[in-house]
Amino acid sequence: MTSLAQVKAAINAVISQINEQNGLINDFKSTNSDNMTLVTSTLQGGQAGHEQAMLAALRRADDSLSKAQQALRQAEQSAKKVTNI
Repeated sequence: MTSLAQVKAAINAVISQINEQNGLINDFKSTNSDNMTLVTSTLQGGQAGHEQAMLAALRRADDSLSKAQQALRQAEQSAKKVTNI
């Protein structure tokens, strides 16, 4: 049988992993933002419009990561509520 202390320790480990993943996402989003700036300044005005397609893909990635972070925040809040029971 699992003790309450073991359950709390497991939940705290999950919270720690959530925070770690959030940090990794923040790092990626920062790099992604730099990439968007680079694409805009370097490829702007290309006749084929490749920069627009690339920027759209980078923006979609950023939006997806923001949604993932929101889900992680909700998971963290839920986990913290469980540890307070």
